Amino acid sequence: MNTKLYYLFSEISKNNFVESIYACEDGETIENATMQTGVYPMGTFLSKTINILDPLAKKNFSVLQWDMIISKELEIFSEEKKASSFSNLIYDNDAVAHKVFELLLLDNEKYVHSKRSKEEFTKILKLYLNYVRLCGCQDKGKYSSIKELYLLINQTRDRLPEHFTYVTNVLNKQNIATENEIENALVDIDFIDSAFAPPIKERNTLFPRPYSPLHNTIKTKWGELKTPLEVFDITDIIDLILASVYCIFQQGYFLKECRYCKSLFTTHDKRKNYCPNLNNDYSCSKESKRKKQSKREAPEWAKKEKCLRTTSARNYGVTSDEHRKNLDYCQKWRNEMKNGNITDAKYVELLERKYLKKYKNK
Repeated sequence: MNTKLYYLFSEISKNNFVESIYACEDGETIENATMQTGVYPMGTFLSKTINILDPLAKKNFSVLQWDMIISKELEIFSEEKKASSFSNLIYDNDAVAHKVFELLLLDNEKYVHSKRSKEEFTKILKLYLNYVRLCGCQDKGKYSSIKELYLLINQTRDRLPEHFTYVTNVLNKQNIATENEIENALVDIDFIDSAFAPPIKERNTLFPRPYSPLHNTIKTKWGELKTPLEVFDITDIIDLILASVYCIFQQGYFLKECRYCKSLFTTHDKRKNYCPNLNNDYSCSKESKRKKQSKREAPEWAKKEKCLRTTSARNYGVTSDEHRKNLDYCQKWRNEMKNGNITDAKYVELLERKYLKKYKNK
């Protein structure tokens, strides 16, 4: 039995868009899902995807290292609960989200079947990741638009994942033909009570064990989905990237790369340079200011000592005897300073003399 993954996109209210991923048994619909992730702000799954794939991209998507790198990234999922990055809104507490990434990124073809061949998958994935990063690096969102997205898709002869609009409200089974009949039918539909949170099915072919943690849906603070929904058929990680990017651009938002953590986030404010503060206690903006303040307040001797250590390691190597001597030199005079035998100013003088003597002409 195959598993079908669906990316669900929903407008909760003006400027409030959320997303979720549902897993269904083959032949079932999203109303009969076997697994559901939590509901997250628009773009969270895209940001998390880029976050997971970045280490692999730095290895040029090595086939030999793929499983090892991805498995390692999934292992640190749970360590990100309190991090300030936008991508870390999804962490291991959402076991279904963790499983979705595992299904899409590791060798689970018996569950999820990609519509792309193995030969074209890596090439296209690399292209889309570079495009997403390009969008994030542009201050004015120059390339963050549906037009540019379609141009790129057409150039690769690829296509958006299959998608449709889902509504719970349906028209009465009557002949509707004239303009008046259509207008009256649409007016009669009540979209006020449009929350979408169907219970998951008791049967779960992926995890038949009773009381599986994946059987429960995590409740996030971003509420429930609301219809109408944009529903995308996800066959691989590329589909998830395209579906998410399409929805972001369709709403007039664009991608930015956070100056502090380098994660992607979505915004319609071109002045924003840091991940939105959605974790309350943590934010990249606050962490960046704290780090800069700490650097400014560091004593002069600490800055000089770091400069000497860095230069020594670069010139001699971190395991060399010469570098070890320099570290011992710092340790000796740092202890003298802490014991009150020399002043801070004297230690700075010694470090400068050491640096100038060994590295000025290198």
